[in-house]
Amino acid sequence: MHRNQNQRLLPEPPPRGAAGAPPLPKREPWPRDRDPLLILGDFERYTEVEPRVERREQLPGSIFADHSVLQFDDFDGAGHDSPHGLTIHRFTVSDGGASMGPVRAPGEFDAALSRAALALRNQDPSGALRSNQGGYHSAASLRGRAEDPSHPCWGELHSILDAAAAAALEVEADEGRVPRRPTDGGEPLQVTDSWVNVNRGRGDFNKLHMHLPAVYSGVYYAQPPNDSLGRLNGAFVLPLTASSTEIEDTAGDASTGKRASEITYALMRAQRGVVLLFPASMLHAVLPSYSAECSETDENRISIGFNVSPFW
Repeated sequence: MHRNQNQRLLPEPPPRGAAGAPPLPKREPWPRDRDPLLILGDFERYTEVEPRVERREQLPGSIFADHSVLQFDDFDGAGHDSPHGLTIHRFTVSDGGASMGPVRAPGEFDAALSRAALALRNQDPSGALRSNQGGYHSAASLRGRAEDPSHPCWGELHSILDAAAAAALEVEADEGRVPRRPTDGGEPLQVTDSWVNVNRGRGDFNKLHMHLPAVYSGVYYAQPPNDSLGRLNGAFVLPLTASSTEIEDTAGDASTGKRASEITYALMRAQRGVVLLFPASMLHAVLPSYSAECSETDENRISIGFNVSPFW
C-alpha cells in the first residue's frame, strides 16, 4: 500500500484569534456497544502512536514528582510555520505537594477537589454547553473561587496549575517554540480561565474541539474513570495524522481503484494527580466513560480544564 501524503482528512482549525466555534447541540451519551474511536472520525484504521519521552529533573521539595515532555514528531498541524511536531507536558503532583498548609495524606487533596466539583455541579446543574456530550461543564470561572474558605482546594489547585504552566512555558521558550518572557517582568503568568468537567459512567464524552484563542490548554485529573474497563475508557485523545491510502492488487503492480483511510492519535489515560499541558490549537477529545456493568451507580470522571494565555 502507498500513502498519499497530500490528502488532509483532519479538519482545518479556525484562524488564530477567532472566538471559537459556537456551543454544540446537546447529545445523548455514547452507546456502550459503539466503537469509541469513531469520535475521531470514521476511519478504517486507528493507530495509537507512542511519544518520545524526556524527563526533566525536579528539585527536592518541588510541587511535582515528575515533569515529562512527550514529543510526537508527525501531526497534521506541523507545517512550515510549525516545524516542531506536537509537544505535551505531563506533570505528576508530589504527595503533599498540593498543600499550602499541613501536609495531607496521599489522595486527600483529590478527594477534596472531587467533593468541591460535585458541590459546584449541585449548585448549578445546567452548567455550560461546550464540547461536553452528556457530561457537566461548569462556567470557566474557578479562579474566582480561589479564596473560598469552604473549599480551599481551589486556591491550592491554581497554585499547582500556575506552577505547571510556568515550567512548561520555560521549556517551550528554551526550545524556541514560544517567545521568552521579558526580563522586565510584566504580568505574572497565570491560568486565565478554568472549569470543572464531570463525566458520568454512562457514556458521557467530549467531542473533538480546541481552545483558541488561548495559547496553551491543560487538564488536571482529580478522579479518573474505572481503569478496569480498558485503556480507552475515559481517555484523552489527540488526532495526529490522517491519510487516504491507495490499495494495490495482490501482485502489487496495479491499483484496485479503492482507498483505505487511517488516523493516528495520541492517547493519555486519566490518572489521579496528573496535569497535562498542550497547545490550545490542537484538536482533542475525551472518549466515553463507563461504570462497570454491574455497578448500580455512575462512576464519575472528574477533571479541571484550564487555559493559559501569556501576554508577552
